Amino acid sequence: MTATDTISFITHSAKETTDFGHFLATSLRGGHVIGLIGGLGSGKTVLVKAIAQALGVRYPVKSPTFVLMTSHYVHGRGILLLNHVDCYRVGRLTLTDCAALREAMEMPHAVTLIEWADRIPSLLTHIPKTRRTLLTFDVIDTRTRRIAASGALTGSMRKWAKARPS
Repeated sequence: MTATDTISFITHSAKETTDFGHFLATSLRGGHVIGLIGGLGSGKTVLVKAIAQALGVRYPVKSPTFVLMTSHYVHGRGILLLNHVDCYRVGRLTLTDCAALREAMEMPHAVTLIEWADRIPSLLTHIPKTRRTLLTFDVIDTRTRRIAASGALTGSMRKWAKARPS
């Protein structure tokens, strides 16, 4: 990856992370996979909920911690599904789990958001770089997060970071 493939910025509140999620949703196309990495309470689910809302998911989105993945219908866009994966409890994936995740990540009319993506690195490497984005959340204090991004959507994120008020 080159320097142009990465960006890092600070959000100062859950609202700012939500605003970022709403903006990011406008750049998403079917087939995009976003891996979210960070500790408990770092903002991953806040971002997922914001993206889901912006895509037109009509009901509240919760982390699918105990079922690995949930799919939500998207209304009013070229994207038909939002696949929400939570790998927090992943120890060893079964062949069935691996096949289901790979199938979800390869759906051409779906966006897949993967919380705790660092727990399934071998599956992520199969996604072409043109469709794969990684976001790493670091907690600075109770409200402030540093989000480091790499991959396909960094150009859009750079525009958001420049356009927002300081």
